[in-house]
Amino acid sequence: MTRGVLEVLLVDACILKDTDLIGKMDPYVVIKFGDQKRKSTVARRQGKTPVWNEKIKFDIMDYAGNTSDEHHPPQYKLNLKIMDKDTFSKDDFVGELTICVDHLLAQGMVNGKADVYPFNYSIVGSKQSENGEIRVGLAFTLNQAGEYENKEEKSKKKKHGFHLHRKHDGEKKSGGWKKAFKRHRKNDGEAEEEEGEQAGEEESASSESDQEEEAEEAGEEEEGNVFEKLGALLESLGDL
Repeated sequence: MTRGVLEVLLVDACILKDTDLIGKMDPYVVIKFGDQKRKSTVARRQGKTPVWNEKIKFDIMDYAGNTSDEHHPPQYKLNLKIMDKDTFSKDDFVGELTICVDHLLAQGMVNGKADVYPFNYSIVGSKQSENGEIRVGLAFTLNQAGEYENKEEKSKKKKHGFHLHRKHDGEKKSGGWKKAFKRHRKNDGEAEEEEGEQAGEEESASSESDQEEEAEEAGEEEEGNVFEKLGALLESLGDL
């Protein structure tokens, strides 16, 4: 399997018939190669002489070789369809053309690269009538399978390394979170123990203070009783 890149250079066009009755056309080109489809930019208000100067690329995934001859029709074709972009209605068909690239690919297979300088191709309009010309350049660059394999391997390694990096980052983040959570739980436990010890000390101090007050009150009561007894004794002695 051979892989390469087919590059189409859209330069400009000279269209004979304008599809818009009022104003100027807004031409663009739709290009098909096999099952691949590309669309150029729209040449706004450029009418019958649009200029694109735009490169459009197609991937050549496999190439069976040039088998086109007088008995076999070309296998590799570019189909270009020129359209007029409309805002409030369906886009108008301007014309189309087909470019065979079998010989270009075959030359690129031998030399590694091949190109065709911009050339004017006839545009076929509706009812198979000629509708001007479009200038298109072509280039094909061959990429060896080994080069693609190396690129694919590098891409796979890069993706694999990225996943490993994400995994390690996740483990680090997870580990850091767990450690932080444990430290937080530990700090909470130590804080609770300190609060318990402070509460116990406060309760103990409060209990000792209450006992001291009760002892002082009991002592004052005993002193009052002694004085009362001495007073009564002195009164009884006075009566004698």
